[in-house]
Amino acid sequence: MPDPLNACGDPEIYCDSFRIDLTSESFGQCKCGFKNADHPVKMKDVECCPCLGGGSSSVPKRVSRLSVPKKPTICGSLVYDDSAQGTLQLHYTRDAPVEGALAFFETEDAVPEFKLNSNCGRSDIIKGVGGPNPRKYYEGWSQFVKLAQGWTGDFTHLANKDAKPVALYITDENIKVTRVKLDEPIDLSEVVCVAIVPKDCLAYSGVTKLELGMFKVNAKNANGVSLDIGAASSPTRSAPPSPIKDVKPSPSPAPAATEVPEEESAPAA
Repeated sequence: MPDPLNACGDPEIYCDSFRIDLTSESFGQCKCGFKNADHPVKMKDVECCPCLGGGSSSVPKRVSRLSVPKKPTICGSLVYDDSAQGTLQLHYTRDAPVEGALAFFETEDAVPEFKLNSNCGRSDIIKGVGGPNPRKYYEGWSQFVKLAQGWTGDFTHLANKDAKPVALYITDENIKVTRVKLDEPIDLSEVVCVAIVPKDCLAYSGVTKLELGMFKVNAKNANGVSLDIGAASSPTRSAPPSPIKDVKPSPSPAPAATEVPEEESAPAA
């Protein structure tokens, strides 16, 4: 792990956005190698470094990356609406999630304009989630996580609905189990399955690795749901395709008759 202090004892910054590293053996470690508590630390602008010999030519001036303007992004927010006996909706916006969102993903991918403009960027994920049985509500959450993985970028669990608080657990191809913490962006690119369970359930308490089958069984036993979302095969991912209606195949045409030439008659003797 890199040393968080330079030769002068001045704080360095190794990344400006905490992203949990699912492959790390250390819990809660960012992909840059530091714990979440180390983010963010501004890098000082310096003209020289006396302990490295002094003089402005010894060490180039450094500028904090926190001052670099953020690239334009598209956010997809998970929103609860009271209509239709409770509806979980996806709401696309530019640069920031919707106020009051339960979760969101953020991407620099090119998102089709119609997703932002049609119905002001809103679409229903699942309806009828406001009843006493939380299963449909959990299913809506899992569908949103699967949709989020279809875009390059980070996913963040922002808040819970008071009546149905949830906990999100994910597992990767190495069967490593990770809880998605509130307000901590996480990369879903290597995730193969997600479990949505009641917030205070102990189904995954103390679990760091678990076979995929048991990962799903634990979710079921906790009255939650699990969903295979599949790790993407390449760093650049595209949005999930639109559903394709079943089309009955056209009957194959009958093979054309082959014309057989008539046998030539033998010449007269």
